[in-house]
Amino acid sequence: MKITVIDSLSLPGSTQRPNEDASGWTDSAAFVIDGATGLGPGILVGDDNSDAAWLAAFAALNMTGMLERGHATAEIVRAINTLVGRFVDCMSSEPPKGWQLPVAGFQMLRVEDSRLVTSGLGDCTLFVLDAAGNATAVSPQPSRGAENAIAAAMIERAGGLSRLAVADRDAKTVETLRAARSIFNTQGGPLWTLGTAPDAADHVVSAALAPALPATALLASDGFAALVDTYRRYDAAGLVTAARERGVEELGRELRSIELDEDPEGRVFPRMKISDDATALLIAIEQL
Repeated sequence: MKITVIDSLSLPGSTQRPNEDASGWTDSAAFVIDGATGLGPGILVGDDNSDAAWLAAFAALNMTGMLERGHATAEIVRAINTLVGRFVDCMSSEPPKGWQLPVAGFQMLRVEDSRLVTSGLGDCTLFVLDAAGNATAVSPQPSRGAENAIAAAMIERAGGLSRLAVADRDAKTVETLRAARSIFNTQGGPLWTLGTAPDAADHVVSAALAPALPATALLASDGFAALVDTYRRYDAAGLVTAARERGVEELGRELRSIELDEDPEGRVFPRMKISDDATALLIAIEQL
């Protein structure tokens, strides 16, 4: 079988911050990467006020090259994280705290030995709609309930998202987020990611897929997947169908309308910022 990217979109969440998402594809694979906004102060490696944007771009470049050379997904993650760790060590005058380390999630769709496989770390999502009308959604972290609860409390204290500067949070929210981020990429921790931990390669979540062909897939960062899991405008089948019929750019406009026009304060849909970076790849899956 073959996969072909037929449409793509990457929207920054704000004009005041760099886009911390990235994506890429080859003849046999496609992926999206979602960097996590830093919990600063201080930038370790990024040159655009964002370690997360640097990590997403660095990971995308290396992931594309290693996919083209046929490396296994776990090998790719281990290599990227090893290199990122070396960069952080070189650029840091003292060991950074766990919450300072750059992290990013990813989700990949790949043809491996005539099999269709999806792999990932973090909170990106793959949606698939096959020729028989069967829909599937795959994400290593399908629930965002805990983050939404933190966001709801933050919004209540602030009196609405518009009262917060971009990526600015009150001290209690920062403390809570830092405590959670500090145990990312640790044994027993809640999440493994792209970043500085080579052992994340041992925790990549993979699944073989067997959709009736031809099928259509949508790879999405969590900012775009919010149309399904936060804003509830679509289910998996509806989102892929809408992307196929109307295009991902139109869905991007719908996404921003919800966030900027319908619920700019986050009262209806609690979230950490008014708009998140939103990236999507629409993919055709066909039999050779």
